[in-house]
Amino acid sequence: MRNIIAVLIIMSFVILIPCNRCGSSKQCDAEQEKQTKFVYNKDKNIIKTHPLKPVKIKLKRDYDGDYSWEIVGEDAGDVLRNNRMLEEKLKKE
Repeated sequence: MRNIIAVLIIMSFVILIPCNRCGSSKQCDAEQEKQTKFVYNKDKNIIKTHPLKPVKIKLKRDYDGDYSWEIVGEDAGDVLRNNRMLEEKLKKE
């Protein structure tokens, strides 16, 4: 008999505690908003980085029909890539 009463008391606590966790629906809504609220933080590394400027090419043609150019840019790889491309394109013509 005591075991049955103990089981019933435990089951009633198990059922009542989750139902009355917040006390009222307003408190439950407030807790859910706190949990789902998005926190916005600025990453200083992203702010400090800036995109590279594009490569600038000044193409010149002399009286003999030969071409020369000046290439200016921040990334050496882009400058060399554009230089190779110009050499290939202008030698074919």
